[in-house]
Formats: sequence, structure tokens, C-alpha cells
Amino acid sequence: MSPSHLGPPRTQVGVLFTEKQVAMLDRRAVDEGLVASTGRPNRSELVRIMLAFAHANMPDGWRPEGYDMRQQRPRRGDAGR
Repeated sequence: MSPSHLGPPRTQVGVLFTEKQVAMLDRRAVDEGLVASTGRPNRSELVRIMLAFAHANMPDGWRPEGYDMRQQRPRRGDAGR
């Protein structure tokens, strides 16, 4: 464990974002003061905060209006299955 690691070990999970979504996350991270020591927006920390909020407040079974899982992009390696 590196000395700069804060908190418990974390399992890495990949999420795909569009360039527009990344730009929105970066702007919000800066607006909320979530900036790494390098000066770059800490979008990972913002996403962890957003997920914690969703976990605490989102009702079971909630989906955004118009959500259809069948219309979501297939995972890499799943094309043709």
C-alpha cells in the first residue's frame, strides 16, 4: 500500500463516459474543490461521492425516464454474442 493511499483498498470498476460527460465531471469537480495535488480535477472522487449519494437516496428499482437496458452499448467482447 502506498503512503499516498487514503482509506480502505478499493475494487476498480470501469465506467465509460463521453467526452462531454468527462468535461461536465471535471467542471463540477473543480467547482466543488475536488482537485488533486497535481491541480487536475479529481473526477474519481466526485463519482464516488455521487455514487454514495445515489446509494443513500435512490429508491429501489428507479431508472431515468426513457431508460431501456436493451438499448445500452454492449460490453467489449460481447459484440456478436
